[in-house]
Amino acid sequence: MNNGDVYSLPDVPVPASPSVNITTKFSLNKWHCRLGHPALPITQKIISSLGIDFKDVSKDLSLCTSCASNKSHRLPFAKSSLSSSGPLDLIYTDVWGPSRISSVDGFRYYVIFVDHYTKYIWFYTLTHKSEVTPIFQQFKKIVENFFQKSIKTVYSDGGGEYISLGKFLASCGISHLITPPYTPEHNGFAERRHRHIVETGITLLHHASMPLKYWSHAFLTAVYLINRQPNTSLDFCTPYEKLFQKPPNYTKLAIFGCQCFPWLRPYMTHKLEPRSRPCIFLGYCEQQSAYRCLDPTSNKIFISRHVVFNESVFPFSNNLTTVTNLSSEIDNWLQPPISYLPISGASLAKTSPVTHTSAQQDSPNISNPTSLPPPTNPIASHPPVLVTYHRRPKQKLTTPSLPITPNTATSTSIDIPTPNTSTPTLDHHHDPHSSPPKRIHPMTLRPRKQANVVTHSSLPHHIIPTCVSQALQVPEWKEAMSVEFDALVKQGTWELVPAQPGQNVVGCKWVYTVKYKSDGSLDRFKARLVAK
Repeated sequence: MNNGDVYSLPDVPVPASPSVNITTKFSLNKWHCRLGHPALPITQKIISSLGIDFKDVSKDLSLCTSCASNKSHRLPFAKSSLSSSGPLDLIYTDVWGPSRISSVDGFRYYVIFVDHYTKYIWFYTLTHKSEVTPIFQQFKKIVENFFQKSIKTVYSDGGGEYISLGKFLASCGISHLITPPYTPEHNGFAERRHRHIVETGITLLHHASMPLKYWSHAFLTAVYLINRQPNTSLDFCTPYEKLFQKPPNYTKLAIFGCQCFPWLRPYMTHKLEPRSRPCIFLGYCEQQSAYRCLDPTSNKIFISRHVVFNESVFPFSNNLTTVTNLSSEIDNWLQPPISYLPISGASLAKTSPVTHTSAQQDSPNISNPTSLPPPTNPIASHPPVLVTYHRRPKQKLTTPSLPITPNTATSTSIDIPTPNTSTPTLDHHHDPHSSPPKRIHPMTLRPRKQANVVTHSSLPHHIIPTCVSQALQVPEWKEAMSVEFDALVKQGTWELVPAQPGQNVVGCKWVYTVKYKSDGSLDRFKARLVAK
């Protein structure tokens, strides 16, 4: 509209737009730094909101050193490219431990060997990590002899226990693949087995209300069952069937920790004793088609194939302390300990590795050995423990070997260390005068050449006097000396005569020992007066 020389314009609001004074070509790196080092998409989003044309963006974008140094994180893991075409082509191995609670048979670690092709697990308990190499050597001989095929590749995490194993593998022409440092994900195949074994094992213990010190038996049973469970990665075929080409036999399974009655007639002292007594089912025998049964009264493990199970009764559940404290014990047990055991060379003889086996009647006998032959030079700092077999009279003690076929023995009795008060109805024999102070260590350590025969002796320990003055301070030994002297007098052993000049007078001395009954309980203190 013209009003004289003045023209009026319509009032149309114009939206304001952000603007940046760009005096030089735009630098993406500079804006990345100005904005506090955000990710590249965030930087580009802000630049777009400023109305800057990316044609003006400098091409000097480079890796930001500050971001690379302070925002470092682990990269995602791709699916493993390792493959196998048959059993023993690729074996994964890993060590679990140390456990905060030593097992009832003295173990704190275990090692597994997992076949990649069949997913089958071999399980061995350890006292020290250094026992991995000799155990693998025995494992290698067994599986290669059974399958008539050599192990091609072993995959481990490269821990200290596998350093000497690497040298052995190189000498055998076996490839040794190692995960990068602090990257357990690369050995996830074995790590997942640890989780499965531990979770199944503590579930078995919890269901039976058993103390955690029986974890070695529970884990062994867990491995036995896992190998016989369908696996999704095998199209619901079991590892056992994949390896041995025959389905497993489920008819012989029983609930772990339930009450059982093994046939004990061979161990009775007279014909009027009961043929069995209540025991606790601890799992499946490693070398025989039999079961492991714990007698809570004598604290022995009987191995027998003639067993009747009462799967509705769990003897440990009667112990309220065990049931109440089990959950808190599991939480504390699974936490890593403050201090670790030193890694040192340990005698394999002390290991007596408890291993998973296929020695049930449903399985070919490629079983993991119950005990491995001891090394030639066991280290003296870890002496083997006192071991005992209780057998029928006139039977010789034989050292278990690594059989390829099941043993024909129907039952065997093995002593294990005396459990704590959580074990129901244990019978202890202690003498207040002659018993030494209670040991902190649960095992009685005494060197023996065949220490890997069975587990530890549960016989009570009594101090044997070395001289008459010591014996006279203990009423039991004093009474034993009196009984011996009276017997010699009644038999007319001596005749008092005058000594002749030049005669050689023979002196005498006292010899002391402790006698035990066949069930391991104290029988009597024995003193003998003998000629020097």
